[in-house]
Amino acid sequence: MIWPFKPRYRKQIARIEVTGAIAGETRKRVLEALKTVEERKFPALLLRIDSPGGTVGDSQEIYSALKRLGEKIKIVASFGNISASGGVYIGMGAQHIVANPGTITGSIGVIIRGNNLEGLLEKVGVSFQVIKSGPYKDILAFDRQLTEPEQQILQDLIDSSYQRFYRPASLRIGFGRSTRNRRGRSPLDCRTRRPRSRKNRMLHSRKTKTFPKSRLGE
Repeated sequence: MIWPFKPRYRKQIARIEVTGAIAGETRKRVLEALKTVEERKFPALLLRIDSPGGTVGDSQEIYSALKRLGEKIKIVASFGNISASGGVYIGMGAQHIVANPGTITGSIGVIIRGNNLEGLLEKVGVSFQVIKSGPYKDILAFDRQLTEPEQQILQDLIDSSYQRFYRPASLRIGFGRSTRNRRGRSPLDCRTRRPRSRKNRMLHSRKTKTFPKSRLGE
C-alpha cells in the first residue's frame, strides 16, 4: 500500500492503494492512512483497489471509515486488475467507482469452509475424545460431519454477514433482493464480471487513467 503526500498537501489529491487480501494488517494501514488524509485536510482521495477480497470484519471497518470520510471530502475508488468480494465492499465507501474494461469485479458473497477428515482418521485408527462446555464448542471440527443444528447455525451466520455486504451494494447499484434477470439470477450473486456488463451499474466509468476534476476536487 502506497500513500505518498507532497508538501503542499492542501492542493494535492491523496492516494491510497489496497492490494492483496484484505485482513488485519491491511485494515490497520488503511485506517491510519485515512486518518492522515482527514487530519491534513486533503480535498480528495483516490482509492486504488486491486484485491480479491478478504475478511468481512476488516472490509466492513474500512468501508465504514470511508463513508465517514466521504462526508468531508471527495472519494473516488479505482478498481485495478481485480476487485472482488471485500474489494467491492470497501469500494462502495467511495462516492464514485471507476474501472478498466479488463477489470474483474463482483463475487459478492460470504463463505465458510471446513475439512472433514473422518474417513482418513478411521483408516489410520485415530480418534478424539472431546470434553466441551457447550454443544457447539467444537463446531467445524475436522474429525466428524456437521450436525443439522450446526449447519443451520453456520448458515444463519453466513446469511447475516451477507446481508451486511448486500445492503450497501444493492443500494449503490439500485437493485432490490427480488430483482432477477432472464435466467432467474440476482445481479448481486457470487459470480465475477467485467465492467462492460450492463449489470454493473455501480461503475461510473471504464477508465482509470483520467479522472474528471468535478469528481476529485480542485
